[in-house]
Amino acid sequence: MLQDIFKRSWLKGPWFETLLLTLVSVLLYNIGIGFLLFLMPLQVIFIRRGDSFFITAMVICFSLILIYKLITLSINSAFAAAGPFILIEFFSITLLFGGLVFLNLVKLPAVSSLLKLQAAAAATWILSIPLILFLSGDEGFNTVIRQLFANITLFLNTNVAASESINLSYNQQPGIDVESLLITTREFFLRSYIFDYFILLLFSWRSGTILALKSLKVKSNTTSLKNFRMADLYIWPLILGLAGVLVNNFRSLGFLGFLFWNTALIMLFLFGLTGFGIIRFLFEKFQVPRPLRFLFAFSLVILIMTPRVGIVFLLLIPALGVSEIWIKYRTKQRSEN
Repeated sequence: MLQDIFKRSWLKGPWFETLLLTLVSVLLYNIGIGFLLFLMPLQVIFIRRGDSFFITAMVICFSLILIYKLITLSINSAFAAAGPFILIEFFSITLLFGGLVFLNLVKLPAVSSLLKLQAAAAATWILSIPLILFLSGDEGFNTVIRQLFANITLFLNTNVAASESINLSYNQQPGIDVESLLITTREFFLRSYIFDYFILLLFSWRSGTILALKSLKVKSNTTSLKNFRMADLYIWPLILGLAGVLVNNFRSLGFLGFLFWNTALIMLFLFGLTGFGIIRFLFEKFQVPRPLRFLFAFSLVILIMTPRVGIVFLLLIPALGVSEIWIKYRTKQRSEN
């Protein structure tokens, strides 16, 4: 009798599944590195249960994260200093949720998912500018950030001094300057945050979709790496991005310079995927044994991690992808150009 009740219970229904996956999303968000995976359960809900469950899950997820954050801050009595950081955090979550909604719910038959991903990244850049300008002028936020970096600098200098057995005083002769570290971190973040957003959204959307379709025992209709290829016209955003980066190195272009950096990184990544797709296709075409494929992948990782040499290989893979504009590796017909 109890077994029959359980079988008919809502515990076996879509709402229980939605709530369970939503809680998994909240848990992943709050366990550090799990943040990189927290969108995947929401994408699984969309594929398995549809629009209404997807939207409901996002609202619940956002609310639970907010409630948990407010409770944590109230316990630590840190509301005053945490204001700008809460704004940044939930602005970021909103943009990620918005990107996922745009990919899933906005139906544009003539527009590919890749183009929608790029549109979401562009919208994120535009919407983030007012927030960046606001935070730049917020004295309280800048004071907290400077204090944080002062502590980090002190920690780094102390450890460097200890490792070298040198009696180095932070106040007299610091090895790392607070201002330099702050500027370097700011530049690094602004040059890559849209690229990071693009990667996280792409990974979550694709991985969640594949995982959900496998659970439904439905064949995935997403493009495999072997068949992934960038359209020829994308060479122009790549050229524009790289040219902008080059100009920005000689003369600061402000926010436009950061846009060029992010554009170049996104295009290099996509052409890099094309390059890996070519390599995989050639492996299969020439029936390269799996041990040799593994050896190639392992060697490539080692080379990429090698200082100075790594940047060369990171550029060679996208260059291989770009070369397919003229050399059609995956078709018998060669480009007439």
